[in-house]
Amino acid sequence: KGKGKGKGGGGGGSGGGGTVGEGGRSGTTVTASGTVTPPAIARARAISDHWSPLVESGAASGILAGVQITLKCLRADQLGGELFRWAFATMKENMVTMYLASEMGWQEKSKRKEMKADGMLYLVACDQPTGDPLGFTTFVFDIENEAEVTYCYELQLAASAQRRGVGSILMNALLAITTAAAMESVMLTCFTANVPAQAFFRKKHTFRLDDFTPDDVDYTILSCPVTSAQHCAAGASAVGSSGAS
Repeated sequence: KGKGKGKGGGGGGSGGGGTVGEGGRSGTTVTASGTVTPPAIARARAISDHWSPLVESGAASGILAGVQITLKCLRADQLGGELFRWAFATMKENMVTMYLASEMGWQEKSKRKEMKADGMLYLVACDQPTGDPLGFTTFVFDIENEAEVTYCYELQLAASAQRRGVGSILMNALLAITTAAAMESVMLTCFTANVPAQAFFRKKHTFRLDDFTPDDVDYTILSCPVTSAQHCAAGASAVGSSGAS
C-alpha cells in the first residue's frame, strides 16, 4: 500500500484537521476539465445543506434529543464574515500552539485559505436560546486512498462549549451526513501529541488508525467506516453526557 499525507491536527479537546488525497475508482464520470468525479461524490458536492434533509426525514432525530442546540450546514462562501472570523479565531486559539510545535509549523495565510476553499462545508452548532455559535466541523467529499469518503478538516469548540457533549453532537451528525451521502467512511488527521483528541476519536467514536498513516510523522490519519443504522443510536447515547467533549 501507499501512504497518505495529512495536514493539521485535533484541537479544543475534540478537534481534527486534515487534507484530502487523490485517487480513482471505477464507475466514475469525467468532467470537461478531465477530472474524474465518482457519481456519489458529484451528488454530495452539489448539495450545500446536508443537515436539514436529515432533520426533516427524522433520520437524525436522536442526535439533538434533549439538548438546546441547533445545527446548520452551509458552504464556506455562505458563512458571512462574522461567523468565519469566529470560526478561524476558535481554531487558532485551540490549535496554534500545537502547530508551532509540529513539523509543519503555523501558516496562518494557508490555513485561512484552506478554511475558505471551494467545496469546504461547515456544520455549525449554535446555542438554541441565544443563537451563539458553540463549535463547528469542516469537511469535504472526496477520494482518499481509492475510497469515497467524508474528510473532516476541523472539529473545533469554543472554550465555553468544551466537555458539554457538543463535540459528540457534531461528530455524530457528521457520521449521519456521511451515511446519507453514501460515503464509505469519515477520515481525519490528528496530531499524535493531541492526547484528548486522540481519545475522543478513537475511544468515544471508534475511529481507528488508518493503514495509510505515514511512518515517522507527528500526526495520525484516523478513519471510521459508517453503516446506515449506526449513528442515530450512537447519537442518542452520546448527547447530554456531561463528560463528553
